Amino acid sequence: MTYTVDGEEVDVYELMNDYGANLLRLRLWHNPTWTEYSTLTDVKKSIGRAKALDMYVLLDFHYSDTWTARESVPKESQGKWSDRLYEITESGTTQTIGYVWGSSETIE
Repeated sequence: MTYTVDGEEVDVYELMNDYGANLLRLRLWHNPTWTEYSTLTDVKKSIGRAKALDMYVLLDFHYSDTWTARESVPKESQGKWSDRLYEITESGTTQTIGYVWGSSETIE
């Protein structure tokens, strides 16, 4: 998608920032096979773009692989006992935060 102002193509992050936005909400799917957006790679790139403009980021974890009326358990975790599922989720969340923000970024 392309955004324009007065016929000129503009970066959507800069556009939002120019209009006073200081917070970006990003959705992160567990393992989406149906989209190139909201993946771990896409989210890391998006966080970098937001941080370059001194924007805050709200990272919204979706612990499923796709949209549903209720989020379903990721395919690789189906059939696990609830304690084990908790450990998998906690570990995965911690690893994801470390990967996305890295050691040089501050988490607010």
